[in-house]
Amino acid sequence: MVVVLAVFWAARTGNPEPLAFGDVADSSSDILGHVSTYLVAAIVDPKVSTSEAVLGLTVFALILLIHISAGLVHVNPLFYVLGYRVYTGTTVNDHTYYLVVKTEVADWEGVQRFVRIPGDILIERSNDASE
Repeated sequence: MVVVLAVFWAARTGNPEPLAFGDVADSSSDILGHVSTYLVAAIVDPKVSTSEAVLGLTVFALILLIHISAGLVHVNPLFYVLGYRVYTGTTVNDHTYYLVVKTEVADWEGVQRFVRIPGDILIERSNDASE
């Protein structure tokens, strides 16, 4: 939860970049697979035997390895709970980003304002955020 709050703070106070996107696609399926890594921690009981704990950690590591090797984005699922959605957007300069947005992408016209966070992830800068 602390990471989510830090990202929101960066998006609110960060320096927005104007970007125009030629193609935007829904990336929900990439994110929903990440939810399973949160479920593993809820399933593993700390009072179990050592061998069961090792098995749980091994399953968690395998899920994480599959996500990384498949190139899935690791965005906290709490963004979805807070009304944000994740899309893949390609700029007019052919650079692809993951976009975390709250507005409807079908309504976009022209340049949009985004704050860059580490990696190729952009958070939409809301219109009411102070400059």
